[in-house]
Amino acid sequence: MTGTARIVLVEDDPAVAELVTLYLRNAGFAITHAPTAAKARELFAEMHPALVILDLGLPDTDGNALFAEIRARSDTPVLALTARAEEKLAGLDAGMDDFVTKPFDPRELVARVRAVLRRAPQHLPHASAPVLERHERAGVERDGRHRARFRGAVRPLPRSSRSMRARSSSVRTMGSPYH
Repeated sequence: MTGTARIVLVEDDPAVAELVTLYLRNAGFAITHAPTAAKARELFAEMHPALVILDLGLPDTDGNALFAEIRARSDTPVLALTARAEEKLAGLDAGMDDFVTKPFDPRELVARVRAVLRRAPQHLPHASAPVLERHERAGVERDGRHRARFRGAVRPLPRSSRSMRARSSSVRTMGSPYH
């Protein structure tokens, strides 16, 4: 991402929030803390963050419900930070971009934040790319930003998909007299 990535941290434990904020600010990120889901909704609407770090055990709303709200409105990456280790696979399958269980090493969290942001499409908030391909029967759309929408979630295409398209287009032009 260009510039300082804006991150919303949704965490009800003040000690964890302080630790995460300290490490991420020292790593050069602009981080804003939301202790409740209500505050997170407000910050998300006004900030359009590059990433949301989400605790699943919030006092006013289940974190999974908040994640569903975020995903319904945006393809902003979400990293779950929670003590609910048993929800890791379900969260990843639901479309969360990464999952860190408590207790955690804050240096690993910073590394995972960087990795998620590297994989995230460089996009303007609420902007959408034109659909290049639509496969109605499979329920998949591919756009011009190397992303695919499947079951309502927008996911970046893996590098292998991009390179396969490049290879297939070069194979199509090999027999052309203009190649």
